[in-house]
Amino acid sequence: MVRRFGRMDAAGRSRIKEAMTTAEARTKARFVLTVLPQSDRYTLYPVIWAALAALVTGGVLSWFLPLFSLRDGFAVQVAAFLLLSLLFEWRPLRPLLAPPAVRRHHASQFAHREFAARILAHPERAGGLLLFISEAERYVELLADAKTHAAVGEVEWNRIVGQFVARMRAGAPVEAVIDAVNACAEVLERHHPN
Repeated sequence: MVRRFGRMDAAGRSRIKEAMTTAEARTKARFVLTVLPQSDRYTLYPVIWAALAALVTGGVLSWFLPLFSLRDGFAVQVAAFLLLSLLFEWRPLRPLLAPPAVRRHHASQFAHREFAARILAHPERAGGLLLFISEAERYVELLADAKTHAAVGEVEWNRIVGQFVARMRAGAPVEAVIDAVNACAEVLERHHPN
């Protein structure tokens, strides 16, 4: 089951859906692919960076123009804060304002919530695997139920993720997703055959 595809074109989405349909038919385990354009809105960071920049602007003004009036300095700081807040609200820029550790943490939390909702809470509970990809955070995670994870081992999951990352770096996002889906399907078929 595919949740979202982000900015991929229609042909790429179609190819991925086809790969997922084929993969799901190979195993009795639940297999979910979630591809998100972004894991969080990061609404706090534009305000923080705009406020910091406005404070620095006021400091620079007072240092280089000591005769600048306090009222005019305050007006410049308010204007800088408002303009930068609006600029930093630009959606592609927001994730870049958050520290890398925060971006990874938000993506990981989202992946675990998806896993709990789509795999663990499923009524059949026959086991399953979530392949989670968040584009803005450049984050990928494979989450499997405890039985599948123990049977497969960390080495196999790391190999799949490593191949996915290498394919993404080569500039082939659709092929990277399809290859990862096929590799996950092989693992699931081995441990949960249909």
